[in-house]
Amino acid sequence: MCGGPALYARHSLEDKPHLIYNCDETGFGDKPRSMEKVLSQTGRKHIYQQQQTTREHITVHCCVNAAGDSIPPFTI
Repeated sequence: MCGGPALYARHSLEDKPHLIYNCDETGFGDKPRSMEKVLSQTGRKHIYQQQQTTREHITVHCCVNAAGDSIPPFTI
């Protein structure tokens, strides 16, 4: 819960879950993922793999509110 109950109270949102939204964005490339493995040092939290660049990329942005309603996804 981002901000906690005090933030919701300050903005009078305790009984208005339809006004509390969470959004997420994800991207898709036109090339399928390979089955290559990436080796890393034990205990590393963030491991990056260089990807081949591609000309096609789709980004989808989705939003859902605390009441469970969603708006149509925004696709770029």
